[in-house]
Amino acid sequence: MTVGNWLATIILTSLGIIGIILLFVWGFSDNVPTAKKNYCRAMLIMQAIALGLVILFVIILIAAGGSVFDSLNSGYYYS
Repeated sequence: MTVGNWLATIILTSLGIIGIILLFVWGFSDNVPTAKKNYCRAMLIMQAIALGLVILFVIILIAAGGSVFDSLNSGYYYS
């Protein structure tokens, strides 16, 4: 693959949902160069790991946020 092909691949895979679809198509198609196929599979693995970390972080924030709000509600009330 040439530099232009790699540049087009990187730009197209950064287009949100279109990029994810292209990663699946290129990663599991038979008529794609091996280097591009391996790149797409690696990017899918990295995105899955990132998604897992984001979900874990959100769960931790929700749990911590709930305890913070509980401690705020147990304070003094002024009328």
